[in-house]
Amino acid sequence: MSLIIENIDFKYKTKQILNKVCLEVEPGNVVSIIGPNGSGKTTFIKCINKILRPQNGTIKLGKKSLLNMKQEEIAKNIAYVPQMTNDFFSGKVMDLIIMGRKPYIKWNITESDIDIVISILEKMGIIELADKNYSELSGGQKQKVLIARALAQDTEIYLLDEPISFLDIKNQIEVMKMAKNLANQGKIVIIVVHDLNMAMRYSDKILLLEKGTVISTGKPKEVLTEKNIKKVYDIDVDILNDHIITT
Repeated sequence: MSLIIENIDFKYKTKQILNKVCLEVEPGNVVSIIGPNGSGKTTFIKCINKILRPQNGTIKLGKKSLLNMKQEEIAKNIAYVPQMTNDFFSGKVMDLIIMGRKPYIKWNITESDIDIVISILEKMGIIELADKNYSELSGGQKQKVLIARALAQDTEIYLLDEPISFLDIKNQIEVMKMAKNLANQGKIVIIVVHDLNMAMRYSDKILLLEKGTVISTGKPKEVLTEKNIKKVYDIDVDILNDHIITT
């Protein structure tokens, strides 16, 4: 199921946040959304998930308009990992991740739901956190738990807003590899990142935003050029063997 976003505008009061943003993604792709702080990356992610509703433009999953879908249907198609915020949940990790199964639970949690969650905890390397209180975890542990909850939704599209911000380098690489593995399973993964080298290495496509406007979109080598980086970030870089080095 392809994701097609055409000319979406979003305005907060009188401030234009997104200006005619377009993006088309086929299954099996990781797309990184990059740009300076305040460029509209998080707003864009929230519009895709209908947390925010754009004033203009269309968002389609296949041939269906996402903007006309009910939230329950969206939850079966799109999983969303927000930026780390203040603790919103004080229960056990296991209970939080089971919440990811909510779109599929009609009455009570089944043994199958439990098995799915345990399998995800094991794959994420956090099975030992299952009975711990979420509010007592480190920032990196919380981030991995939120990603596990998204995986429990078992959707076609994953939206990850700065999922590696609180992680050490080992766990950053694990999360980016996980995103790539999801894409290899035919999923769509859209990820907001600040690390341009991570975007270069793990993305199939990159969308570069500045002040809510698309500066460039395409393959990593096409978007992450010395010229584009200078224009948007106002820094000089050299690109050697697909690695960005500040000068």
